[in-house]
Amino acid sequence: MGRTPQHADGDDDGAKHYWVLGVSQAATADDIKQAYRSLARTLHPDKGGSSAAFAALQTAFETLVNPKTRAVYDALAADVRFRPGAAAPYQKSNLAPHQSPSPAPGVTEALLLQQLLAHCNAGAVDPTRQLCVTCEVCRRPATKECWTCGMPICEFCTRRQHLKGSFPLHWPLVNSPGRMVEQLGKQELELKRKEDGQAYKASLPGYR
Repeated sequence: MGRTPQHADGDDDGAKHYWVLGVSQAATADDIKQAYRSLARTLHPDKGGSSAAFAALQTAFETLVNPKTRAVYDALAADVRFRPGAAAPYQKSNLAPHQSPSPAPGVTEALLLQQLLAHCNAGAVDPTRQLCVTCEVCRRPATKECWTCGMPICEFCTRRQHLKGSFPLHWPLVNSPGRMVEQLGKQELELKRKEDGQAYKASLPGYR
């Protein structure tokens, strides 16, 4: 499975750039600029700061100050945040860019149900419709589960490599109850068909 920019940067819930700058996700462009200027004074390497922390600050600022890149970041963050098995959202805290945030209580499923309930109350979702688990690779309805990493996948994606969490790129290992019996049954049926064909030919007059 392809990795999003959030995954590539270790941003598993799509909020890293916001807590790096110390602003909320509702912050305005002016709030972001003000936070950047304030932190840059202390985090710049020339001021005794860490180059890694300043690089993270610079990346966060360049992403969020531009409305187009911020919209893309927020859209990908929403997609990552509500995937099954995604990381829980970070707690709001005053962490420096080089510090690791602590996960907040709760799980992805609770956030997803909360969002779904809000849509139902607003009349945007018909609660009588059936929900289904989707393939984490292509978003089709999932019919299988990878035994290696537990990822829900569809029949098509059983023929594609994927990765999840601490599991590297691998071919899916899928349990298919009854498949071996089905394959053996087809082989026996084919042998029976050939035997019946030979018996029919032998019964014809003049067959040698």
